[in-house]
Amino acid sequence: MAWYHPMLALLTARPITWNILVVIFQFLIGIMLLTERENIAGRITLLMATVFAWLVWVIPQAFGFIFSGQPSVVKGSPGAGLIAGLIGILLLLPAQSWRSHNVPVRLRQGLAVFFALACLLQINPWSGFWSSRLIQIFAHSPVPAVKTLISLMAEFAVNYPVILNGLIVIALFLMAVLLSRNQFPTILLLLSALFLLWSWASGQGFGLIPAIGANANTAPLLFLLILISTGDTSRMTKESNHPS
Repeated sequence: MAWYHPMLALLTARPITWNILVVIFQFLIGIMLLTERENIAGRITLLMATVFAWLVWVIPQAFGFIFSGQPSVVKGSPGAGLIAGLIGILLLLPAQSWRSHNVPVRLRQGLAVFFALACLLQINPWSGFWSSRLIQIFAHSPVPAVKTLISLMAEFAVNYPVILNGLIVIALFLMAVLLSRNQFPTILLLLSALFLLWSWASGQGFGLIPAIGANANTAPLLFLLILISTGDTSRMTKESNHPS
């Protein structure tokens, strides 16, 4: 992608300056989101935060590394910026549309498709995930305690790649099935919490790896979307229509 290199060069030429500007922008946006309610200023702030999330996904996060040749949901593909931008779009929707357009249902169906595709990528015999190359999904954390934890799990991956990758495939498949059938929400939440917590720790380093832009990582944002898709939004729409 030749068009991507000039943007990357611009970003890396003055990393300290860009990082300071990003921190200030995120701080101001965060204050606005906390203090503004359902008014024009709040919606403009949310729109700015959504656009910023998409920009972070394109430039610093390099499209969540989905074009890297070995994308995996464990190491954060398709990227936190993409998921944060999607959440921003959902929050920009009018509250009544959540009920009239069945937004949670559409979201749940979309998540089912996402985890099904993630399962296919993980099960791909040419991905290298069934061999010791599975170690490539693990993060390199600068935090000593997290680094030690990742090293232990990476050692297991090197010694037993078929077992570990098989467990990952099974977890992704079960989440896709449970989301598509909309059954056993407790089991879905427990399974997704355990799997995404593991992937957040091993593949994404708990978000402690230095990066430009919001570094919440994909795993916790995916779990937030699962919570939204399985939750009861009727109370939210009623409170929005009849604020106290």
